[in-house]
Amino acid sequence: MGISGIVMAASSFAFDWISIVYIVIVVLGLIIGIKSGFLNAFGGLIVLVIAIVAGLFLAKYVGGWIENLQGGVPKDWAIKNIQAQISGAADAVTTPLTYDEVQANMGNILNSAKIPQFFQSQLGDAILKLMAASGKTEFSGTDVCGFIAEALANFGFIAVGFLAIFLLVVIFLSIIFHALKKRAKDSKAVGALNRTLGAICGLAVAVLIVISASYGMSFLVTLNIGSVNSVLTDTMKLSDDSVWTISKFVYQNNFLQQIISAFTK
Repeated sequence: MGISGIVMAASSFAFDWISIVYIVIVVLGLIIGIKSGFLNAFGGLIVLVIAIVAGLFLAKYVGGWIENLQGGVPKDWAIKNIQAQISGAADAVTTPLTYDEVQANMGNILNSAKIPQFFQSQLGDAILKLMAASGKTEFSGTDVCGFIAEALANFGFIAVGFLAIFLLVVIFLSIIFHALKKRAKDSKAVGALNRTLGAICGLAVAVLIVISASYGMSFLVTLNIGSVNSVLTDTMKLSDDSVWTISKFVYQNNFLQQIISAFTK
């Protein structure tokens, strides 16, 4: 659904606690930006941008390293647990299917596994790549469920890799910027311009935090961990096209998701 599609399709607007948290983050970003001024807010923005870019470039490699620790124990554990959560996918395949038949029925299979619509295309491509690499000509329900679990695990470890790199870079650069600010105390920007630029940068940082948080939630929804999926889906009204919420809009139009998709193909 396009950026304006949600607003056009929805007949009512609702507030949920995630939307309220997002609003609070944005308001705090503005206030902190104004109080801190351009130099401090700009430093924070640079740290976040570099951390996100580094995460995007390195997430796949770090995630691959993490999943293969101790001979692949983390990956095996993740696949086993995910497979238990998506057993509906195996039930959807009643007879062995060929590669082309799985591809043709991918939408129904992923719906049976309760995979969100926005993620199905990207996940489907990853599943088909794993199936092609397996060398098999027919796939049972258990086989298909296993490939879905493996693809989800791969995406999950990429997300873990992204968060690990993001946090390490943020901590490292924050220490450097803190040291630089101490040396630059005598170089103060003047008045209204400094506060205005600070507000802009504070707002930009807040928006990046909101987008990153929403991206993390997309994986929690996808992985079907306990009741987390239903709680987030119900809170953000993801299954109700008649209701529009701020959190739902950010969730379904997350540019970070599109960028990561491009980097992980």
